[in-house]
Parts: sequence; structure tokens; C-alpha cells
Amino acid sequence: EDGIDLLAANQKLLFSASGQVGTQFNGINKGTPPFNRLKNDVTYGASVSGGTGKTYAALASLLLEGESDYSIGTTYAGYMDFSRQFRLDLEEHVKTLVGINRNMSLISYQTSTHLKYSRPAPDIALAQLALTDVDADYHAMASPTYFLPYHSDGVHLSNLGELTLGAYFG
Repeated sequence: EDGIDLLAANQKLLFSASGQVGTQFNGINKGTPPFNRLKNDVTYGASVSGGTGKTYAALASLLLEGESDYSIGTTYAGYMDFSRQFRLDLEEHVKTLVGINRNMSLISYQTSTHLKYSRPAPDIALAQLALTDVDADYHAMASPTYFLPYHSDGVHLSNLGELTLGAYFG
């Protein structure tokens, strides 16, 4: 739909879903099982592509995280620090594995659940927005979520909300 023909360019995209539902940042950072799954997925991608004679570059990771941090009261500064460190740790693995000296990007969304968790200020959402400004070379936002339909729990997006958010990530 955007005029890019990956087949003509002889390129393929490889995706994995290595996250952990309902987990705060401290449960997905370096050394945790979800982070190790992500490292394994990147390693697998590199090994599969090398076996076909193709090159491999992991240039970005989608990061859908924030609601669980609202639930435990993670601060603005804490979220900024976790996000930056997560990106750096993933980038370190990719650079070591692939040998490509490019910066890793994180593409995220902006959560909209602070009221559900009785937080007067949207600290996580503000941190997510700030990262796209102060760290614009490394952090991008696909979309905010405030306008998307949610389930009745007010935390999780409905199937239509997830589908719409997926289109924004695409």
C-alpha cells in the first residue's frame, strides 16, 4: 500500500513476539526470561538468514509496554531510564551478534490508562512522548491509544483497538 515492493528489492521481514503480557519494565529488562527470548529470536533470525546467504539487520523493536508500570506507580524518570536501558541492552546484543554498527530504534505507543489506575498525572504517557522528542533518533511513537476502543476493564484494547493500533505500527 505504500509502494515499497519487498520482493522486488529481494528483502524479507522477520517478526517475533517475545514479550510477556502484564509485566512491568523490570520484568522484561536484561537478564529476564522475556528479554532472553527476544535475544534468542534475534539470534535465530541471524542464523536463519546466514544459512540462506542473506544478510540480517535487526533495526527496530516494537515496544508495547506501560500499563503495568502505571499499576505499580513507576515514575516518569523511572520509565525514561528503563526504556533507554532496554534499548541500549538490545542494541548491544544486536551489534555484537550481527556486527552492524547501527543504532537500534524502539517504536512504541502512548498509553492512556492512568485514570484507570487512579493516577492523577499521566507520567508514563508523558515519558513515552518525551522519549520521542529528547531521544528522537532512537524512539518513535506509532500512535497514542486514547482514541481507540477499550475492553470494559479500561486497560486493554478491544480486538478492534488492537487491529487499529497494529495498522499504525505497520
